[in-house]
Order: sequence, then structure tokens, then C-alpha cells
Amino acid sequence: MKKKVFLTGLVSVLAISSLVACGKKSSQGAADNKDLSNIIKIAYKDENASNPNSKKYFDELSKLMKEKDGVDVVFEVVDLPGEGYQEKLNLQISSGDIPDIIYFQGGDTMSAEQGLLEDLNPYIKKSSYIKNIIEPHNEKRLENYPYLMWIKPATASVPVIKKKILEETQIGKEFQENPTVDNYTKLFKEVIGKKDEKGQEVKYAITTSGNTNELDSIFDMAFGNTQTWQKTDKGYIYKRVSENEKEKIAYYKSLYDEKLLDNQFITKKWDTKENAFYDGETALIAGTSGKVIDMYSTKAKELSGSELVVLPPAKGKSQGYGAVNLSKEDRGLAIYSQSANKDLAFKVLDFLASPEGQQLDRLGFENEHYKIEGEKITVLDESGEWYAKFWEPKELKVTKELSSPLLGEEANKSIDLVSEYYSEDNSFIIPDDMVAKWDAAENVYKETIADMITGKKSIDEFDKFVKQWQESGGQEITDYANEKLK
Repeated sequence: MKKKVFLTGLVSVLAISSLVACGKKSSQGAADNKDLSNIIKIAYKDENASNPNSKKYFDELSKLMKEKDGVDVVFEVVDLPGEGYQEKLNLQISSGDIPDIIYFQGGDTMSAEQGLLEDLNPYIKKSSYIKNIIEPHNEKRLENYPYLMWIKPATASVPVIKKKILEETQIGKEFQENPTVDNYTKLFKEVIGKKDEKGQEVKYAITTSGNTNELDSIFDMAFGNTQTWQKTDKGYIYKRVSENEKEKIAYYKSLYDEKLLDNQFITKKWDTKENAFYDGETALIAGTSGKVIDMYSTKAKELSGSELVVLPPAKGKSQGYGAVNLSKEDRGLAIYSQSANKDLAFKVLDFLASPEGQQLDRLGFENEHYKIEGEKITVLDESGEWYAKFWEPKELKVTKELSSPLLGEEANKSIDLVSEYYSEDNSFIIPDDMVAKWDAAENVYKETIADMITGKKSIDEFDKFVKQWQESGGQEITDYANEKLK
């Protein structure tokens, strides 16, 4: 379950309750001085008015909407920092100065509960483009929580390895045909000491960025953690306090003890994790399916001439990269419910799903990231620096035929594998009054398993950990889960 960031005591209940009124008043006051009928104010992480690329992007979007649909829109991008974005956004919302389109990366549920976010389902049903590109799991999330939209294929962390290293192992072929936990272990042992194209020698089999999330994507289901809440004879229990979890953590400890798992994995960040892979120190890393895997493939080729191979999830009691949460999007775009320009705001989101909108959002700027030659679009090398800001449906439709696929072979394979092993989770939105307890229980879990893997605590203390987890708030959430899921 993703943690959510909420407004703190800086905002009183009384202040929150008056946000809608404040927003109306603020908009009316501005309207007395200026015609706002075609202005869309947008808050988006890492995009701001002082960023020339952001300005160019939204200017180009405005131009395209005018040319194709005759829609006149002017964008005002809110200046919010990338660092601490959600906190600053919450403060702006609490002031009553609420953008028309808002990107949330957590922290949205309180705004939704206060009536500040628009139900998007009626708009989607009447849309010209979005209704044709929305993914099945997006539809289910919108049924449960209709305020946040994020159209992308289901994603997961998938492992990659340098092709040369995999081919030099004796287990390589057998592993790919039958990726059991035992065969994963054999592969991990065999890659130690192998060299890539630049003669860089592998020290560790795998590393992660500071926690076990990426390992869990490979191994969770193999150890039987198929859903967040596991059904037992006595009701539902949280997967992280199950016997399956205990067995899995014991396995991670064995990897750590044998120095197959990077012994510095706890201190790794995403960049140092990736550098360890590019520099040949570790044989495997995991990255988000799709674009991230494509970036890994491109950079590995540039730095060492290495081709990458995407690996399947471990096979055991079950197999998969983890069940997909359908309770809600954990990030995405929302529309302010009291905006005077709600219809125009949705037209913007819908246009971004059109061929013209997708061409800008997915390919970048013409003659910088791609070029048009006759009836073909050629993606340039510089496109590796570009990433979509909005929608990324599995099937890309632009104005002309692409001369080559947008993503490389392994990136597309990673998307296909996640789709092949797709399964649905039974997680749910944690009620606001239980969030603090949930966070406390989750922190107990994270700290304890890190200590167990690194040997600071014994795996024999697992039952003691379960009791501590329950006392920290986990039992109350478990009781709620049994009421929710029965």
C-alpha cells in the first residue's frame, strides 16, 4: 500500500471546510480585473513558469489545440518546487488559490473528501479520445476513486541483466525456461566474478535502492504473497506479518550473508543503484517497466556496449511481479471542482490523448526530438532525454507512422511481461483516521526487516515483530480489513 501525504495541523478543519468558498471568492475577485475564460492554471511537479522547457511545452500545446480544434487556451504554470512539491501544493490549496488542473503524488484524498476534486467519470464517458485509450486497471481505479486519472499500462519493477553475463552462466538457459527461486539463487551465485564487455567484474548479484521493494517485485509472489491481505481460516491477515513473509525475509538474509545481495543496499539511492549496475559492480537491478528499462538499455549500450535482457519474476507458490492495486491511482491528474473552466480543463486532458497531443507528449519537440520526413516520423537520439508528462497508453497513435518503435525491444518486453503476469490486488484506501497508525506499523516493518536481513536482529524474533506491528496500529487496520473484505 502506498503511503499518502496529508495536510498537517497547519490547516484546521474549519479552514479546510471553507476552501470551496475561498476558491470561488478568489476566482471572482480575479475575474473582476481580467477575463479568465480561456486560462487554465496548472500545478505539476517539476514543471514551473521559470523552466523554459515547461513554457515551450505548454505554449506548443496551446498552439496545437488552437490549430486542430479551434480551442483557445492559455496556460499558467504554478511555480512550485520539485523538492517538497506536495507540501507546497497542500499549502497553496489550503490558501484557497487552487489550480484548475492539479498533479498529485499522494495527498489527494483530503481534497477529495472536502469536495475540491471533480468526478472525472462523466467527462471520460463523453470524451473524444480518453475513453479509447484508458486501460482496464485505470477504469477500475476510477470506479473506486473517480478524482484522479493516470493513463499508463500497469507497471512493475522488473529485473535486467547484461546479456553477455547471462550467456556466460551455465544456468542461463535453464533459468529463463524455469525461473524458480532455486534457479534465481544459482544464477546469482554464477554471475559473481563474471565480466561485461569492458572487463568490469561483478561483485554482487543484485542491488536495490535502499529497501526491499524491488526484490519484492521479483520474489513476493513466489513466496506466496499474492495479495496485500491474505485469507486464512481465521480471517484476513496482512502479507507482511505472514509465515510467507518470514520465509521470504530468511531468503533475503541468506542472499545478504552470501554477499549475493549488495551489503550496502540499505544506503543506496536510485542513482547509486544504477551506477553500480553500469559500472559492473552488480549484475542485476530492477527498474520500472517501459521507459525506465529503455533508459537502462540505452545507457548500458553507451557506457559499455552491453545489451540487456529482461528477466521474469521468480516462480514458486505463485509467479508475478506483484498484484496490481485497484483501489485508486497513487498519482495522477485532478480537476478542481469549483474551477470556472472545468470543461476547458478536461478538453486539455482529452486533447493530450489525441494523435496530435500524443505526438507532443510522447515524442517531444519536432526537429529536436523527432523529425518528419514525408509520411514517416523518425525519432532522434535526443529523444532519450524526453519523457511523457501525461498519458502513455500501450498503443501509441500519432499523426504519421513511426519509422521505428518508440521503445526498444527489452522495454517492450518488460511491458508485455507485466501484462502476462497481471493479477489484481485486494488492497483498499486506508481511512484518514487510521493513516497515522498505518504509517507507524509500516515503519516498524521496514526497520525490523532491514535489521533481520543485515543480522542486527534474528529471524527468530519474527513473532515479536508481529506483536509490535499489531500494537503500533496494525491490529486496528487488520480489524478494518476484515470488515471491508468480508
